[in-house]
Parts: sequence; structure tokens; C-alpha cells
Amino acid sequence: MPTYETVTNARNEASNIGHILASLADQTQKPSKMIVVDDGSVDDTPEVALRFGCVVVRLPYHSQSYLGRPELASVINAGLRRVSENADYVIMVDADNPLPTGYVADLMGRMEEDDLVVAASGMLVGEPADLEMPRNSGFAVKTEAWRKLNGMRYPLMYGYESWLRLKFIQAGLKAKVYPEIRSRVRRRTRLKGVYDGRAMYVLGYSLAYTLGRVAVNMPRQPLNSIKAFAGYLSHGDLERSDIAEWVRGRQRAQLIRKIRLRFARVL
Repeated sequence: MPTYETVTNARNEASNIGHILASLADQTQKPSKMIVVDDGSVDDTPEVALRFGCVVVRLPYHSQSYLGRPELASVINAGLRRVSENADYVIMVDADNPLPTGYVADLMGRMEEDDLVVAASGMLVGEPADLEMPRNSGFAVKTEAWRKLNGMRYPLMYGYESWLRLKFIQAGLKAKVYPEIRSRVRRRTRLKGVYDGRAMYVLGYSLAYTLGRVAVNMPRQPLNSIKAFAGYLSHGDLERSDIAEWVRGRQRAQLIRKIRLRFARVL
């Protein structure tokens, strides 16, 4: 069986992180190493992680949350740098997402069936999913593929997590969500408002595609959906990413394919 190590970034998560680390320790296939990046917590987050035998990377305190911002990529990268060279997989696990006992073994087992699948996750119960865009938590990546891609690090930009999935797809590899593999979060996943809009702009999303995303999320999170659209429009001097042109072309192709399928059903 392949080996894996986990990376969890946590900021003031003392009340949650013990549940997540216990779920990792209880996996049918155990992690070779659990890495927790303590992002300047003022509670007992690092002490809880140490009790579970984790490698703890301590970062300095900062007053503002980095959630949804490029700075969070540097936090996660601090953990990725501690992943062993011989680990076959790295699995990103949020501090509020305990994984069912067989989650990791099932996920890696499915990924091992197809050499082209290099990034994958299960689904979160009760939340929508794009089957080519794995969730950010319970997210497994084959380390060899990631190291070949860019040295196994996230770029310091809005939308860094989506960038990785799309960059793999651009390279002819696959990113997948396996709907039959499921987990639950202890906190409902929420949009990041303006930051999500900036991410869509940087990644190269078209205006039409962005409006579609906003429309899908509007019934559940109206205020954050509006903020996301505002963030897309008011992007300031942000530069498009290296995959932006390819992303726009991919979205056009997806739209044409959907239109053709609808016409075929009518005929």
C-alpha cells in the first residue's frame, strides 16, 4: 500500500483539532506523519497537536485571519516543506473535518486504479460538488506529480487551491471527486465573499461563468455570493494567472458541450 502524510493548518482550533487528529489516528491505514501548522494561535491548538504526536510548525501571531487570502498559501507551504521525500501521498485535512475510518484507504485505492488521477477527494455530505474540482479538505495528491509540477507548493495568489487542480488538468492529468467517499464538517462551509471573486478573476473565469457560480450559491449564501461578484468586478490591479487563458477556453468548451447536449435531448 502507498504511504501518506497529512497536513493541517490551524488557527485557534483547540476545540476542534483533537477530533480531526483522532480520526486520522483511527484510519484503517495509518498516516506515516501528521503535520500541523499552528498559524499564530493564542489557544491550546499546538499543545493538542503535540499530544497526538504531530510534527508542529509554529508560525508567528498575526491579528487578521488569512482565510481566503494568498497569505494562507504560505501557511500551508510551511507544512508541505515538512512532508518526507518518500511519502507517496500528501493529504490536506481541515481542522474541522474529521474523516471516517476508511476514508484515506478508500480514496488512495481509487486513485491507484488510474495513474492519471493525481489529485482527488471525497464529497462533503450536504454540500454541492464539481466532480473535477476536489474539495480542499480530505484532499489527496500524489507527491511525485506535485513535485514535478512546481516543487510541491501552492502559489501565493488568490485561488491557489483551484489553481493546482486546474494546472494538473491542463497538463493532461486528472483531478476527481469520488461521490461514494464521504465525510462531514463540524462547521458549514461558507463562501469567502470578496476573496472568492478575486480568485475567480485571477484564475481567468469569464464573466458568464462567474455569474453562474454566483447564481448557484445565491439561495444558500446570498450576501457572500453578492460580495464574491463584487470582488470579481473590483479586482483592482490583480494580474491574471498563468492558466487564465486556458481556463477561459475550457469554460467555453464546457458551455458549448452543455448546449449541444440540451439540443440533442430536445431533438
